[in-house]
Amino acid sequence: MLDYKNGVIMCGIFGKVIKNAIIDKAIFKKQLSLLNHRGPDNLSCWFSEDQHIGLGHTRLSILDLTSVANQPMKDESQNIILTFNGEIYNFKSLRQELLQLGYNFKTDSDTEVLLNSYKAWGKNCLNKINGMFAIALFDKPQNIILLARDRAGEKPLYYFKNQDSISFASEIKALLESPDCLHKLSLDALQSYLYFNCIQGKQSIISDIYKLLPGHYLIINLNNFSIETNQYWKLPDYCDNDKSLNLLLNDFDKLIHNSIEKQLVADVPIGVLLSGGLDSSIITAIASEYKKDLNTFTIKFSSHEKLDESSHAKLIANYFKTNHIELDASTVEPDILENLVYYYDEPFSDASMIPTFILCKLVKKHCKVVLGGDGGDELFGGYSNYQRYLNIKEKLQYFPLAIRKTIATFLETLLPLGTRGLASISLLKYDFNKEAPVYSQFNPQKINELLPDCFNTQNTNAYNAISATQEINLINRLTKTDFLNYLPDDILVKVDRASMANSLEMRAPMLDKSIIEFAFRDVKAEYKVTNQNKKIFLKEYAKRILPKEFDFQRKQGFEVPFEAWYKESKWQSYFKDILTSKECIFDPKAIQKILQPTKIPVLRSNIIFSLAMFEIWRRNYSISL
Repeated sequence: MLDYKNGVIMCGIFGKVIKNAIIDKAIFKKQLSLLNHRGPDNLSCWFSEDQHIGLGHTRLSILDLTSVANQPMKDESQNIILTFNGEIYNFKSLRQELLQLGYNFKTDSDTEVLLNSYKAWGKNCLNKINGMFAIALFDKPQNIILLARDRAGEKPLYYFKNQDSISFASEIKALLESPDCLHKLSLDALQSYLYFNCIQGKQSIISDIYKLLPGHYLIINLNNFSIETNQYWKLPDYCDNDKSLNLLLNDFDKLIHNSIEKQLVADVPIGVLLSGGLDSSIITAIASEYKKDLNTFTIKFSSHEKLDESSHAKLIANYFKTNHIELDASTVEPDILENLVYYYDEPFSDASMIPTFILCKLVKKHCKVVLGGDGGDELFGGYSNYQRYLNIKEKLQYFPLAIRKTIATFLETLLPLGTRGLASISLLKYDFNKEAPVYSQFNPQKINELLPDCFNTQNTNAYNAISATQEINLINRLTKTDFLNYLPDDILVKVDRASMANSLEMRAPMLDKSIIEFAFRDVKAEYKVTNQNKKIFLKEYAKRILPKEFDFQRKQGFEVPFEAWYKESKWQSYFKDILTSKECIFDPKAIQKILQPTKIPVLRSNIIFSLAMFEIWRRNYSISL
């Protein structure tokens, strides 16, 4: 009997359904091969007997490195065919449950557990699995295809539909290669990009390509060629409880230990990304309990001492006796942005993508799997703007909203883009008792100046995040909104593309289902953020396990010295050439205002980076308005 135990894999998935024709296998394999960086260890395809359906998989082998663990995988009856990207953390307990129900297993893999879970419970199996995943499954008896995405959105899944075909993939580049996919820019998505620094919600930058939202599934009915999307999971509401902070910390201790222990399983070298901040230090502390000689990695820019905080990472590494490796990225050239645009597929203007990509590239030389601290800020209130909003709410409670909106709109129109304090002025427009404010460097008026006559400034759909406005408490409203938007559309996009571009698996213990639900259901808002402090709960927990010398008030991620780079002539020339060329779609007068020095203090570099990244993307993919 073949045995491919624990077959956990990171990968790329691709699939296509054609209504009245057969699949061109050469084009199909070409599209699939564009995802090879996500899984360079194997490329496999499955096609239905009538050649109308195809599923593809590129494999990054993590557990059981043998070829028998390749996908797509069929069940015993060959009626269910599965390709998926991710890891099911609770597959062992699910396997035991399925054995008791009479299901047989030829392997010890989580892939086969997924297959049998679907056979046992249908789409309801999504409620039972815990992990990070993007799933594509063909159910032959029902003549449907099921697509599903994990709760937090760690793994991406895009889809495209026209009258004759439906395609889906881990990355947009595979869909753009299709002859029937129009390369048409979504203006709503462009507005969203400029406003949020990323593209939020179900839209993508291409008008006929969409994202499957986290916690959702999509069913393609092959009988009538229709699609239906539903939500299988949502964030729990806060449930007022009488538990003391100490008891809640005890509960969290069990949850985070369980999550990290499960995520340390691999048949390849594994490590932790250690910035020296709170989240990565907690993960390092617990991981070191389970794994001796744990590898930890940090990145430093030796030519920029202000950002070199490697001493904080060293403190944690030395305390927990890890095998600590400092990775130096002192020299970065502007042409790295061309590389990033290829892997990210959509315009993306979070400059921390640069150190994240460099770090993943350097770490891959030492490890194939790493754990990171993503999710801690959204779950437990780690962003400084949470405190800022609490203070603003307190100060503005006596000022009528209508007057505030009038003042904010006037100043937004009057002041130049990037004026220091302009984003804060924009906050005057919000009702802090009902809304989740957005701190944006752009506003609708300035976006319209960049592309006059292209946008309807009254189109609020482009500026709407997936809201959590039902939450009365401001902190609960903010953290939920960030979990639903900023986390999946910025943080996790950044991490997934940077890691997969380098064939590196990134795991996030904080985003275990049990921890997500605990953070929103059980932890009071005042245990997360107050006017004076943030991330209170995790700091109290960290005091139990981190050294006394640890600086609990500092926040440190893998940052980039972008302000310093922008002052260098090579970077300035690079951006100027892009934004002042005849090809640039942005209004030349608006660009000149941004590029020219002004007496008013202006935050210039982030705005220029955002516009330039869009232009680089647009040219690389030959997209026009």
